[in-house]
Amino acid sequence: MAKLFFHLGLFPVLFSVLVYTVLGAAPTLDQLFIIQSGTANGGCDAYTATMNNWLIEINYALQTTLAAIDKYETEPKVRAAFTTFFGVKEAAKATTGVTNIRKIFQWVYNFFSFALNDDGTPWYPIDNSRYIFCDSTWLIEQTQDDTAKDYQGNGIIDKNGNLVPIESIPGYKTAIGTKAGNKIWWSGQYAPFNGYYFSPTGADYCSNPKSLGLTSFIQELEVNTKTGTLKGRRQVEDIIICPSSFTTSAPDSFTAGDALISAGTGLDTVLPKSATLLHESFHNLFGTTGQYGFLQTGEEYNLMTCISWANVNAVNGARKNPENYVFFAAHMFYLYGTASQGISKNWDFEIIEEANGDKKFGAKAP
Repeated sequence: MAKLFFHLGLFPVLFSVLVYTVLGAAPTLDQLFIIQSGTANGGCDAYTATMNNWLIEINYALQTTLAAIDKYETEPKVRAAFTTFFGVKEAAKATTGVTNIRKIFQWVYNFFSFALNDDGTPWYPIDNSRYIFCDSTWLIEQTQDDTAKDYQGNGIIDKNGNLVPIESIPGYKTAIGTKAGNKIWWSGQYAPFNGYYFSPTGADYCSNPKSLGLTSFIQELEVNTKTGTLKGRRQVEDIIICPSSFTTSAPDSFTAGDALISAGTGLDTVLPKSATLLHESFHNLFGTTGQYGFLQTGEEYNLMTCISWANVNAVNGARKNPENYVFFAAHMFYLYGTASQGISKNWDFEIIEEANGDKKFGAKAP
């Protein structure tokens, strides 16, 4: 699930990139995110090793997905998957749809594979403003009457020397009212930055066992010491991976999922735990606006609903819904992954009608 209001600038064309590798060592997630340390208040110490394994298999899945997309013209199974998940019809020769979808996957792969621009700078630099937390308890609820604080955690004072309440900050009262039930959440008590986030849920988000992940934007404030006016200092991105993401019944990895597949196995039942991080990365990288922005509200997570959207709401539904991309990547990886990537047997999937009339997207008998 996502609550994101910011996206990185996207380039209209793909520049050539160099993939960053660490010789003699596996890539680690702290090259992409500042990871909250500790075991409380969002600390990830208990989960860091697991998430580093997620990083490796996400890269394998994205590599395989891009290679599969490049076989669109010659491989009927790839074309069928594009129709299933994105509503791209073969007869229409939907070049633009395939091109844009591939571009999105390429950008996500560039992120997870530490791609570099031609000048050696990171494609997606951390800039000390991209964080991962492993719980939501680091957020602290505030009231509109509480004193507003700046990026240094100091109370903001007006020209008369009086402390300013949060509701008096330009834009904050509007943000509070943009969604019914919005509350004010402060980051500065436990996180290494001081800013505000507005949402009905915050510290309590991960207390719901169905909550797996969240992407948010937190705004820091800076006071102009000469004029006394306020401005947004920077936008801090954070992904919350809830503890339930690590304990859900989903397979621990694509390798574990591959071992569970037999004829008729639903793709959704073998979506691995790493899918949460992959899902949130779409929100983190693309935001909610522009040609490549993703849905902020009204997302769909159910596999058959995602497939239904491709039939009835392809452009503004399926192609804007992160889970459609996650399911597509999982399908491609199980179909084309290699033994060296942990996939021992390849499976295609199709819509299967069960005896009771229900439908599922299940593995095809070889």
